[in-house]
Amino acid sequence: MKTLSIGFVVDGRAVALRPVEIHSEDFILREYGVSDAQAERAYKTVKAEVSKARASGQTKPFTGRL
Repeated sequence: MKTLSIGFVVDGRAVALRPVEIHSEDFILREYGVSDAQAERAYKTVKAEVSKARASGQTKPFTGRL
């Protein structure tokens, strides 16, 4: 596999872009140091809040235009 270096210059400093691996399934556990149970509770809480906001008309569909 051929490697391609990509970067850009910001205020005279080179910023290099490199591939990184993403492990999204355990991101919250590693990043915030929470347990599986805490992550599950947070997920259920956020899901309920979003459902309530949708039901009350507080959300708008994302059309791709800001």
